[in-house]
Amino acid sequence: MGREPLSFEEYVPREPSSLNVQLEEAKVSKVGEKGKEWELWATSIEQKNDQVFLQQVSGIVFRGGTPLYRLSAEKGVMLLSDGNATLWGVELREEKGGKVIRGEKLSFSSERKEFVLYQVDLKTPDMKARCGKLVYNVVQRTMKWDENVEIRIGTP
Repeated sequence: MGREPLSFEEYVPREPSSLNVQLEEAKVSKVGEKGKEWELWATSIEQKNDQVFLQQVSGIVFRGGTPLYRLSAEKGVMLLSDGNATLWGVELREEKGGKVIRGEKLSFSSERKEFVLYQVDLKTPDMKARCGKLVYNVVQRTMKWDENVEIRIGTP
């Protein structure tokens, strides 16, 4: 019939340096006082010292434990020492309401509790907006539009 299944010893590499482990998908989440704040998945993750590099990122941003936005990004990096993160090629889709926010780069500062999104395109069912920089303060729930702000209200 066929060959017998390999023994455990045949699966184990002869030299420890020849062992190549590949993580297929990783999940990271943050839970605060009011519940889950965010959850991220990546198809590729690599840690180098204090930095964790992510590829093909997706996730959910929560408010009060309830999903608020679906997130996707081409790549990202997180700093383990301070919890800061930067994502590139970002898209946020509102769970309810139809709002879509896209940006070239999103940076999160855990110390200042704010997201900064660069080269922003925002679309809602009745509005389109663009700006060079959008700053969202998580604690105060304030949004500041900056650098070449352009807003169009109503259907085009």
